[in-house]
Amino acid sequence: MNFSRLVWICLLPVILSSACGKPEDKENGQLISFTSLRDKVVERVEKGELTPNSSGIVSLPDDLKAASNDAQVFVSKDANAGLLIAFNMSINPHRKEYLLYAERDLPQTVKTVQVGALNLTVAGKGGEHWYRTVAR
Repeated sequence: MNFSRLVWICLLPVILSSACGKPEDKENGQLISFTSLRDKVVERVEKGELTPNSSGIVSLPDDLKAASNDAQVFVSKDANAGLLIAFNMSINPHRKEYLLYAERDLPQTVKTVQVGALNLTVAGKGGEHWYRTVAR
């Protein structure tokens, strides 16, 4: 067996095993908790730290932009449900879907909700205070 062939036989496992490791970029990347971001938006709106413009829109600051697909939320008050905040969750540009936060439960008979300029159809309840909606 010649020397160069022996070197390749010894180095091949080292080369192959180094390619199997995770890239450093993935190890250093952070996972985003969208639930946590949305909770922070709700909290800051409740505290008055984030206030809507005259159209009911809040442009989210850099640290909260990922909470909504368009980096903004629609905010309004409802006599029955209290504070309402709509987060854009749309994937399809032809179907606008929103995750709606309601301070108090919406009555089961409610089929549509007005949040700022948005007229939303309630598609289902996702959890306490949260509803899946579609813009009409």
